[in-house]
Amino acid sequence: MIDFITYRKKLETAEAAYNAERTKRGEMTVEEFDEFIAKAEQFHGEKLNQKNLQRYQKIRNLMYDLMGIDGAVKASEERPSQDRYYANVHLYLSDCYGTQVKNLKPLIEAINLADEFTISTTDQAPAEIQLSWTVYDIWEK
Repeated sequence: MIDFITYRKKLETAEAAYNAERTKRGEMTVEEFDEFIAKAEQFHGEKLNQKNLQRYQKIRNLMYDLMGIDGAVKASEERPSQDRYYANVHLYLSDCYGTQVKNLKPLIEAINLADEFTISTTDQAPAEIQLSWTVYDIWEK
């Protein structure tokens, strides 16, 4: 008859010894390596960069002026967070083919304040175009 309790203890002891030796040599399984990479890629900011935060807040405040553009449907934002190294402000436009920006000053100012400005199409009705302003490094490691 097989004593499963003793067999399992021997197996667990052997496995623990193998894992300890593998760790000592610096070897990793594919799963451990993937987990290691995922942890390394996670962002958690510890220091608030006030200068970049103020730039982001100025862009967000300019959205009130930019919402006056003919065809502006809505504005949204991805707020600064310690879990992301960037923050976004989005403006969605419909009927953009006939849209004229009468006062370019807020638009140009917002573009100059951003680290990145993107124009893209959307699949969301009624918006056809999405304008996005991105500010990086609001939270830093």
